[in-house]
Amino acid sequence: MHANVSEPATSFTNRVLRAMGVRVRPFRALLRAYVLMDFRSQQFGRATGSKAKDLITPLFWVVGQYLLLSVITCAVLFARVDAFFFALVNLGVSMLVIGTSLIVEFNEVVLDPEDLNVIGHQPVPLRTYSAARMTNLLGYVLLMTIALNLFPAITGLGLRDTGWMYLPAYTAAAFLGNLAVVGLLLLLYTSLISGRPGDALREVLAWTQTILIMVAFYGGQAIFRDGQDRLEMAAYNLPNWIMSLPPAWLAFFVDSTSPASSGTRWWILGLGFLFNVALWALVMQRISIAYARMQPGAA
Repeated sequence: MHANVSEPATSFTNRVLRAMGVRVRPFRALLRAYVLMDFRSQQFGRATGSKAKDLITPLFWVVGQYLLLSVITCAVLFARVDAFFFALVNLGVSMLVIGTSLIVEFNEVVLDPEDLNVIGHQPVPLRTYSAARMTNLLGYVLLMTIALNLFPAITGLGLRDTGWMYLPAYTAAAFLGNLAVVGLLLLLYTSLISGRPGDALREVLAWTQTILIMVAFYGGQAIFRDGQDRLEMAAYNLPNWIMSLPPAWLAFFVDSTSPASSGTRWWILGLGFLFNVALWALVMQRISIAYARMQPGAA
């Protein structure tokens, strides 16, 4: 019975892959290897104090740290600020952390020149290699986005000025924002820098989430003890330059879904979607050129 249920789904996936010009068996083998590399990343291992052979691998610790960061941020902001500021801070933190996370994990999820030494002599077509790399990248971004935004998406439903539309609106804004950050970083490295991040930069950024957790924890204690309500005052008197940042645009869209709003700003979501489509079309082109330079499958 199990084989009969899973076979149609597997056959459908295989047909899609073949229609894209991707060889199924090499694709699955490469994707499995890249996922294992994600779990054993030692750049994050240095920041989390874990080793590649530990039962709880560095990636699990990173996901746990991201969940903890989002919980602390929600606890500090909940019932103190409005929906706009709540979404602004959480979306901003998510976009910042996903950017640093991508740089730290660049070799594992985007591009590693050492792949040429491993599979360069194997008959792996360029399209198959690219499909495995990009699938692993998008899966990584999906996992990190969920870890960073799960609690803000649910907790925000309890704010006094939000409705049921907050959950899908915030989820869409979080994915659009993180995909834009990842796409811009990939475009930067493949077009302008033409390389991969240096080990020193990756080493520093690997500690970003730990530092942010400490800042959020001790900053939250100071906010709870603040008798002058300076956080609330700052939330209602934001500088004009903050309104020009992308997280603020997405927060405007999320806030516009509240029952008290005059109308949902769907045009912000539409522009964000079109921007990501154009950006990732360009990114795919640049990434394909970078992969072609590695010549996987060449003798």
